Amino acid sequence: MSQGTCVLTEQRHTIFKSVHCLSTQEMDREKQAVKDYLIDVGQLEDREYSDDEVVRKGCSHCRKTYLDLINDELNFNEQCNYEAEQANLNKELNGTLYAIVDVGRWHGRHRAFKRLTKRATHKDSGNCYPIDNLNSVLDYFKCDYIDVWFQDGEIKSETIHHDSSHRITFREFFGVDLPEDDPRYEEYGYSIEPVDFENMLQSAASDEEWLAVINEYTKPIGHYVADIYGWN
Repeated sequence: MSQGTCVLTEQRHTIFKSVHCLSTQEMDREKQAVKDYLIDVGQLEDREYSDDEVVRKGCSHCRKTYLDLINDELNFNEQCNYEAEQANLNKELNGTLYAIVDVGRWHGRHRAFKRLTKRATHKDSGNCYPIDNLNSVLDYFKCDYIDVWFQDGEIKSETIHHDSSHRITFREFFGVDLPEDDPRYEEYGYSIEPVDFENMLQSAASDEEWLAVINEYTKPIGHYVADIYGWN
């Protein structure tokens, strides 16, 4: 089973998980799968190995232990699976994609957000235009490892770095049209745009107000992923 394979465990579908985020049981399964593959292609014998046993001899910097060989293959599989999931989730969204983040730092946790809109180039005209792509949920956000999953209609991730981890929920914002009799009309005019939404988040005085703004102006994006993988 590859890290990129979608797995259901207690209503949680794994989309992608770095090797270093695997549980002990998951890691044991991955290592066994890699060993079976290496036996099939003739790189290992069908027997037990100790982690530090040299299985590839050569000059000192070319020698490989059994554990080296397994880890090399795990890392290669991880990169292949990541690229596969990027392709699977390559879908342009209609709204503006945001990461709503519970930031982990050495001095504590903080709330934050990030607009994930990117710039793309039109293949015919060469003009740049904004694009919000579903595969942005695989962003490492400058961290070392990542775990991305679908649960209860939401797409979430945890990105891990040397001090702590960031816990992220991905939401889609749609512009809100306002009639003239709407109490928000005087402040925002005809519609509430992403910049207005961001100003509201920055002005939120409490966690409750922060969540209220998010839930009023954004929607979960789990249905996009469910459609791709055939989940209910």
